[in-house]
Amino acid sequence: MKNALLLFLLGLAGIPSGQEPAALPAAAVETVVATPAGTISAVEELLGAWRGQWETAPGANTPVEVVFTQGHRASTVFAYVTLVESSGERTVRRLARLTEGALELAVPGRGDLVLRSDGDARLVAPGVTLVRLRR
Repeated sequence: MKNALLLFLLGLAGIPSGQEPAALPAAAVETVVATPAGTISAVEELLGAWRGQWETAPGANTPVEVVFTQGHRASTVFAYVTLVESSGERTVRRLARLTEGALELAVPGRGDLVLRSDGDARLVAPGVTLVRLRR
C-alpha cells in the first residue's frame, strides 16, 4: 500500500521541466523490443506512472494520469486514474486485468477501455493515449 501511494504521488508530481525521464533498464528495453506492437505480455510492462489525453468529444481532450501497481493476482494491476477536468481533479482506483495482449480497465463515467501497447512506451485505446513517465 505504501508503494502504491508513493507511485501515485510521483505520478502526480510529474517530471520537473528541463529533466528527461529516467532511462529504462536494459532488461525492460529488451522486453519492449521483443514484444510485438499492440500486445502486452506481462503486467510488469505496465507498472509505474503514465500521463496522456482522453478524448471526451471531437477536438476536446481531458488530461489523464494513471499509476499502475501490482494487483492481487499475476494478471491484474491496480490502476489509479486521475482525470483533470475544469471542475477539478477526480481520482479513482480500479482493478484492471491483462487479457490476450491487452489491459481491460473500466472507469466510471468513461466506459470500458482496452489498452494496447504500440511498442513505443505508449498505451493506446480509442480516444486515449498514455505515455510512460516512470517505472
